[in-house]
Amino acid sequence: MSATIFRNAQLHITSPDFNGVSDFAVQDHRIIPMDPSLLQNTAAEEIDLNGKHVSPGFIDLLVNGCRGASFTNDPTVFTLENMRSFELQHGTTTFIPTLLSCQRETLTKALVAIRTFKNNHTTVCPGMHLEGPFINYLYKGFQPESYIRQISESDIGYLSQVRDLIAYMTIAPENVRPKYILALQTAGIRLSVGHSAASYFEALSTFKAGVHMVTHLYNGMRPIIGRDPGIIGATLESPLVSAGIIADGRHVHPSVIKLMHSLLKERMYIVSDTQAPAGTLKQQGSFSVAGT
Repeated sequence: MSATIFRNAQLHITSPDFNGVSDFAVQDHRIIPMDPSLLQNTAAEEIDLNGKHVSPGFIDLLVNGCRGASFTNDPTVFTLENMRSFELQHGTTTFIPTLLSCQRETLTKALVAIRTFKNNHTTVCPGMHLEGPFINYLYKGFQPESYIRQISESDIGYLSQVRDLIAYMTIAPENVRPKYILALQTAGIRLSVGHSAASYFEALSTFKAGVHMVTHLYNGMRPIIGRDPGIIGATLESPLVSAGIIADGRHVHPSVIKLMHSLLKERMYIVSDTQAPAGTLKQQGSFSVAGT
């Protein structure tokens, strides 16, 4: 396939192959370094970007919904396709749909939708994010308390059978016994700490047990204070732990986001936490997510 050559771009690509360059090419749907041999193909199209910013497609690890629809409220392929279209419009090429605490029937329906969607778009969706129900009701946010509960042996068996459809699962480690954390990890399910009242020592112990993610740092957890560093303090001093942060300027103050980035560096990643109202007009009125 002939390449399309782009010139005069501001590139945001970390690969050393693109350091200090403003020209690149796209071939077979992939960004590749500019090579003089590409110019030998007279069919190659050249586009002058006039200094526009260019980056690879974004990856969003936490998407709840958009355009009036919530994946928890309507866990269908139609909702996922709608989310995909919305995400592509904003430069996101891979995303993880989030399912909040819910009943087993809703989870089963969501798993069926995810399997079909994954088969249709193998590089778009690696699975879904289970944000509950094994969390702490004290830091539940707007999740329905009636569905928040303790994990059981039967849950372990069920989740193990569908592990290929779960990208990661948020848990409150103080409410999930160490043997269950180990069982989930052994099954191949990636865990993340969030919606939790865990102390510094509880979080640190969980990280040392192999849990290396934190869901939306600062939100859904006790704040960091001088006498109680909590999850945030444990995250800062655990070099293998990465943390998502909602960088909309409302969930976390911009100055705190800058501070966390200076401390965590590449261990911090941004998530949108997009909800049903995203991409809608204000005139559409109210929206419901998980009964709230």
